[in-house]
Amino acid sequence: MKSAGYERVTVAQGDAEYGHADGAPWDRVIVTAGAWDIPPSWTGQLAPEGRIVVPLRMRGLTRSVVLEAAGDHLVSRDYHLCAFVPMQGAGARDRHLVPLAGSGPEEPEVGLRVEEEQPLDVAGMREVLRGRAVRRWSGVDFDQVDELDLWIGTSASVFGVLIAGAQAIDSGLVARSTARGAPTLIRGASFAYRTARPVEGTERYETGVIAHGPEAETVADEYVELLRRWNRDLRDTRPGARIEVFPATTPTSELPEGRIVEKSHTRIVVSWPGAQNPAPR
Repeated sequence: MKSAGYERVTVAQGDAEYGHADGAPWDRVIVTAGAWDIPPSWTGQLAPEGRIVVPLRMRGLTRSVVLEAAGDHLVSRDYHLCAFVPMQGAGARDRHLVPLAGSGPEEPEVGLRVEEEQPLDVAGMREVLRGRAVRRWSGVDFDQVDELDLWIGTSASVFGVLIAGAQAIDSGLVARSTARGAPTLIRGASFAYRTARPVEGTERYETGVIAHGPEAETVADEYVELLRRWNRDLRDTRPGARIEVFPATTPTSELPEGRIVEKSHTRIVVSWPGAQNPAPR
């Protein structure tokens, strides 16, 4: 970069999956593309007191996470909502969109974005989507939704993001909250997703859920309980979640309590220290 006037900048071309060993260890590894996993090269080339800053995708939700070494693993110091173009090359991982209504997998009218291996009754979900809807309201204000999304996404045993096009929304098949993606709790053929409604006489909105399926009542109640727990225990806490990254070979018995998110190179554990009665793994 000397020709551009930057004497202390070196540009290297290569696949980010393998880092840049020449010059390591690095005080900072700053990733500027959405990453599904953290490859061993990044941690192996990090200085003992160094930090990794990475837009990390967990259960379909991306957060820019600051990670530091803590013994044999990494632990988060902070994180924030972010959006980056996805990683290319060896570290690429496509998002998986399951069509629930519409013409097919290329452009589904309603789709469910899911990641990692999760048990899904796709045929059952397609059938119940057009059936009776159960609505529940939580009494929780619809704000701070970025943090709420992460709480739902890492508390629900089976989780996805429900996304719909304008035609499905305008027809009333799904709520408008699905236009940008609605966090969805799934149990077999039943599922519940988040929505909101205005509070009369105010500028506030109340958070609620819409559920479909044979266990719609149960799934809706479970979701509302998660909304209320977040409101009671975690609203206005910062950072609310603790994100820890362990090697993929780490036995479950040696992992802390929390939601385990399986990756290729790592096992990520997300816990919420401020929450009473944390969700099971």
